[in-house]
Amino acid sequence: MEPPTPLNTTIFLMPVDLVGEGVDEVVARSRDALGVGAVALAVLYHASRDLLPHNPQYRVHQSAGGACFRVEPALFSAEVPPPAIIPVAHGRDLLAELCVSAGKRGMPVDAWVVYLHEDASQLSDLEGCVVNAFGDRYPRLRCPSSPRTRRYARAVTENVARYPIRSILAEGLHWYPFEHGDHHERTELAATPRSAHLLSLCFCASCEAAAAAHGLDARRVAERCRNEIDAEISGLAGLLGGVLSDEGLLEAYLDLRTRAVSTLVAECADIAAAHRKQFVFIDLSAGRAGWSDGNSSGPLGVDAAPELGIDVASVARTVPIAVAIYTADPARVSLELSAYREVVGSGDLRVILRPMPPDVRSDHELPEKLNRIREKGVSDVAFYQYGLARRVDLARIPLALAAGA
Repeated sequence: MEPPTPLNTTIFLMPVDLVGEGVDEVVARSRDALGVGAVALAVLYHASRDLLPHNPQYRVHQSAGGACFRVEPALFSAEVPPPAIIPVAHGRDLLAELCVSAGKRGMPVDAWVVYLHEDASQLSDLEGCVVNAFGDRYPRLRCPSSPRTRRYARAVTENVARYPIRSILAEGLHWYPFEHGDHHERTELAATPRSAHLLSLCFCASCEAAAAAHGLDARRVAERCRNEIDAEISGLAGLLGGVLSDEGLLEAYLDLRTRAVSTLVAECADIAAAHRKQFVFIDLSAGRAGWSDGNSSGPLGVDAAPELGIDVASVARTVPIAVAIYTADPARVSLELSAYREVVGSGDLRVILRPMPPDVRSDHELPEKLNRIREKGVSDVAFYQYGLARRVDLARIPLALAAGA
């Protein structure tokens, strides 16, 4: 009988965790009590309101989002301004502090970067935000096709890669779904998956130019999108039918989106590599299905990824992919990994799990998921997220690791 695949483990941290509990305390607990081998800090994050069950200073913490590393002004400009500094850091360079503390304990540090979901800047006043088929701007979402967005992503990567970290964990380096683009979203008409997808497509000037360069009329695609969306939300879709797929317009437009994401990932990965840092692409496509209640259903992540502009095979040829699988069902974990492995082949595949409700409610569920992961030959697992989990949830991590060992 072969021994189980040993796991390389990481736990995600937020700046408020370090501020509330103390950098050294969080690092020591992560290593000694939780038994994980590395820590990943959200060095650039979007706005949030979080219930923190064990933070000594905050029970409900509301953050405007921003960076918790030292911004290097020379990398940015008036046209491409740097990210705002997250208020809870109070001017501290938390990434540098974490690198020092973790380094003393022999723990690698990963920089977790949410790239294109921007809450702290006024994107409505800048070129580069997503514009839907009706011309409505999504000021909190950066468009991956925009040259300004791409310069911003490269500058952030360069800035973070100069720290003594192991890798950059890139989240949101793609388009976002319609249901995740702002705060207090209200869609009383309960948009269908089809219309929600069409509402997430971008038709900004950069996207129009990219389409024109490939012989595609983006304005024509936008018109078809408007017609189909209006038919859906007015209840006439069954009578009128869609025309996008029939004409091949949507497929051609989606191909342009995946090309933009794949090339942007490659550009950022090259910058990280120049500093001898690894660049890991976080794919949330599988996690979307079970995010709210852990009851995953519908398409597997690898099949849903193109909606976000992610060509899994193309990205995997460039960088490792960390698949977030948020589900209460261990069998779904196996299904997701099998589907990704079929596309990724021998590429570097990793997993992100939640060790807490709604995904884990008892002591046996996390060990079973880790066993499924080992069976698929995956050796890197990250746990989301230290500050949001209860102490009882965090305590399940070392028990699950010991059970597999």
